[in-house]
Amino acid sequence: MPEEAELNINGRYLDSRYKAKKGQMGYLIPVRLVAENMGALVNWLPERGALVLTYKGTECEFNVGSTLVQVNGKRQNLTELVRAYNGHAFAPVDFVAQAIGASVYYSEDTATLFLVRQEPAFIGKKILLDPGHGGEDWGATNNDVKGKDLSLDIVNRVAQILNRAGLSLYFTRQDDTSINEKERAQIIRNLRADLLVSVHINSSVQSMLAGVEAYFYASWQGQRLAGELISEVVTETKAVNRGVKEGAFYLLRHSFSPAALISCGFLTNLGEFTKLNSSKYREKIAVGLYRGIRAYLETQFLSKSH
Repeated sequence: MPEEAELNINGRYLDSRYKAKKGQMGYLIPVRLVAENMGALVNWLPERGALVLTYKGTECEFNVGSTLVQVNGKRQNLTELVRAYNGHAFAPVDFVAQAIGASVYYSEDTATLFLVRQEPAFIGKKILLDPGHGGEDWGATNNDVKGKDLSLDIVNRVAQILNRAGLSLYFTRQDDTSINEKERAQIIRNLRADLLVSVHINSSVQSMLAGVEAYFYASWQGQRLAGELISEVVTETKAVNRGVKEGAFYLLRHSFSPAALISCGFLTNLGEFTKLNSSKYREKIAVGLYRGIRAYLETQFLSKSH
């Protein structure tokens, strides 16, 4: 367990100056910064030397140097002391997450703590995630690196976040399985998901080509989904935006759901080959996909609620 961990709050990375700190029993996180980023109110009461977090009628009062916390006036014991780092009060992540209605996920290979809250727009929604290729179909390759493995890793990462946000998730494959386009299309037809996201890695004979591109087919909903996905992935990764394009891919043509295919970079480009081999970069792609899916569903939710 590293001494520090990055913090991602509902799909946004917290300023890297404010990382989670390793405590005796787990990680401690900055109460004010995390809570305010999740929409809670936080006040400092100098007369009591207390930090008070308020969310949905529940009030939690923390005191630096103490394990006691008052929840709506009733005393509870934290797993360890609240500590001060650089003028911020840090408390156990599990308690703070529970106080603000969030789930916690720790990504070991990137040392990142994710706090994710269920979204109203996600309730009852079924999402089908499609990692491109698989089995004997490697997809894009460069040396021993295979597109099928990278796309599956990205899908698994975004699934960890989406699951905690309250979505019902389905997959065309969850391991290195051979599955052809007709079989994938049959899964789509049987499931009748609310949306389909297919994740791929690109290649080209032109080694200078780089960037992210997204595809839809004959559907304004698919076009909007593709636009949300590429916008958020590019924002998170700073990759070249190669745009949203209409593509007559078999999977998109045979989807009854709003569908988009996103190609997350070129293995044949040296710079992107290096980035795509980084678990941290793939996690950023996954975070961008989460935000893109959320943006699409939230817009849909708002339009139906008016």
